[in-house]
Amino acid sequence: MVVVASCISQLKWRHMQQQHRPLHHLQIFDDASRGPWGSTVMLSRVSVGSLLGWALALVSVGGLGIEPSAQNILDFQLQMVNLTNTTAEVAMAHQHSSKASRHEKYLAPDAITESLDLPSLQARS
Repeated sequence: MVVVASCISQLKWRHMQQQHRPLHHLQIFDDASRGPWGSTVMLSRVSVGSLLGWALALVSVGGLGIEPSAQNILDFQLQMVNLTNTTAEVAMAHQHSSKASRHEKYLAPDAITESLDLPSLQARS
């Protein structure tokens, strides 16, 4: 449905380029690209002269009924499988250090400074 909405949105420019049309057609196409209600409005207000836009709006409205029914039609069986001789591991960082925090600007006055190879964006103040 994202592709259909994107196509409707791009078709508004072609629709306006083909011949002189009222300015509110831009808004109608824009609303149609945002969902089924806008597509329904487009089907009632824009003639079939923009056949592709009209067809995509019809697909958008039809998708409103297809998507929920597809969730009921498709069924994925779950199957539990016991795995033996395996362990799960999760990595965890106990400490993080950044070279930016050791920059001379942030060091205490009595700290020993070391030569840092900071990128120029990190070294600027």
